[in-house]
Amino acid sequence: MSPEEILNEASLPRLQIECINVSGDYTEQLWKYELVYKHFTGDIVKVTIGQTERKTGRTKPPIGEDGEIDLPFRDGAHIKHDAIHLNLPAYAICDDIVEKLDLSSFKLKFPEKYSR
Repeated sequence: MSPEEILNEASLPRLQIECINVSGDYTEQLWKYELVYKHFTGDIVKVTIGQTERKTGRTKPPIGEDGEIDLPFRDGAHIKHDAIHLNLPAYAICDDIVEKLDLSSFKLKFPEKYSR
């Protein structure tokens, strides 16, 4: 089972951001930010909310020193903000790695917006 199929079994609806390795060596990445839900017909629907192209000199997967997936700045902030406001779980996917995004640390960075 792919990471996305496992998520489909466990977490719908959800927000997700996925890294697609365009170049084969991670120097060119496409990040797709999506809403994923189960339609009343039973189909799994993915609605693209945003997309970011990122070029880098690194030839490794975008995993930070802390072991977390290194999200693109804009869509990384958007998925966390949207997950908080829509009360949906949010995940990052890179190859076989699936990471549930930590929304509590994001809230702490912006206490004026998320102080409820």
